[in-house]
Amino acid sequence: MKRMIKDAGYKIIMIPDNPEVHHSKPVKECLSKHVNQIEVFYESAYSSELNPSENLNNELEQVVNGNHGSDNRSKAAIYHKTFYAYEVLADKYSES
Repeated sequence: MKRMIKDAGYKIIMIPDNPEVHHSKPVKECLSKHVNQIEVFYESAYSSELNPSENLNNELEQVVNGNHGSDNRSKAAIYHKTFYAYEVLADKYSES
């Protein structure tokens, strides 16, 4: 965050997703020191209707982590399952 602030030259508006780390004490302390330089708006927890890419990310994760052709967790297998997932999801969303 400090690098972002230093290089920006204007007030930064951040809309992070909602993992615990974004609410941690070090992050809150940093934000409180830079209230004039950075403002944060947190998303609602699991608000897929406000962030449609969440649906795509969830489906991608299901395909990659699910058993689609291989139980192999090697880097190559994950790469191939990710590529496969993008093809499947591209077809699905191009039809809608």
